[in-house]
Amino acid sequence: MNIKRHRRFEFLAGEYLKREGFDIEVTQGVADWGVDVFAEKDGIKYAVQVKMYGDCKTKINRRMMMELYGVMHYFDCQGAMMIFNGQMMPDAVKVAEKLDIQLVYIDQHQLDESCSEIDLSETEQTFDTVWNDISTLAGKTIANSRGTAYQI
Repeated sequence: MNIKRHRRFEFLAGEYLKREGFDIEVTQGVADWGVDVFAEKDGIKYAVQVKMYGDCKTKINRRMMMELYGVMHYFDCQGAMMIFNGQMMPDAVKVAEKLDIQLVYIDQHQLDESCSEIDLSETEQTFDTVWNDISTLAGKTIANSRGTAYQI
């Protein structure tokens, strides 16, 4: 997985939303709880997840939709949106329809061309910025989804 490419896709998706009239905030990229962009339009706040699966076999599944729905409520958003460029499992589409999650397919190559004038150099994560985020966790205990705890 090319993290730099995926992070760039998150920022390009944010630029796409801006062009659609949304006020946006791209999250920090690490420890973002599954929200890549917060977007607001007409008083409605959206939790947006961006999936760049166009070049791989991985498909968006129902679990990803359910997690997005949960994180939408966790952050007190009124809507959820999945922006993607790959394939989606049929059950993921059913869950998205049932939970009213907006699905936005974006062709990355068209997006790259339409946003070519945007300078994304400031959006790159460096070791120092990631380390500063991680170092704030010193002395704390974190746990993964299986309940395994780690002391930092």
